[in-house]
Amino acid sequence: MSPHELEVWFDAAQDETVPVLVRTDAELDALLDRLVDRDLPHPPNMTLTTRPLVGPHATPDHLVKIDTDRSAGLGAILLLGPLDIVPTTALDHDRIDPEGGIWVTRTDPPAPDTAPPLYIDKATRTRYPHDAALPLATWRIALHELLHTGLRPTTVDWQPSDVY
Repeated sequence: MSPHELEVWFDAAQDETVPVLVRTDAELDALLDRLVDRDLPHPPNMTLTTRPLVGPHATPDHLVKIDTDRSAGLGAILLLGPLDIVPTTALDHDRIDPEGGIWVTRTDPPAPDTAPPLYIDKATRTRYPHDAALPLATWRIALHELLHTGLRPTTVDWQPSDVY
């Protein structure tokens, strides 16, 4: 069992105020399988229960969004959070604003132009950049690292984003 726990919101058919809790690698794999196999109306949102709650409404100090396309074998991750969610060993750590930032995954070479879009927000049609699309195996590894460390994964590269 991981020292961290993910709360995942993804299914409008279930009570949206009750997240799915993920504590183990097996639970995460089962959830990711379920997410990859479904065409969801909105990208899933995740938070770590071990992170602080902030503000007058006690909301998490961070947010993780994911999207996938099974047919293309691709997935992308967005992470929004304070500086301390970034490992001190990250190459960009010293260049990050003390307040934190928003990042999306980055891969080189980027997904082909013919790859289907992945969405940060389907309601507004906000897409991930093509170079945010990771092979699903790499996407899974990064999400497992998030569960285990509670930090922005180091197994993938990141790029700043202006949208979330």
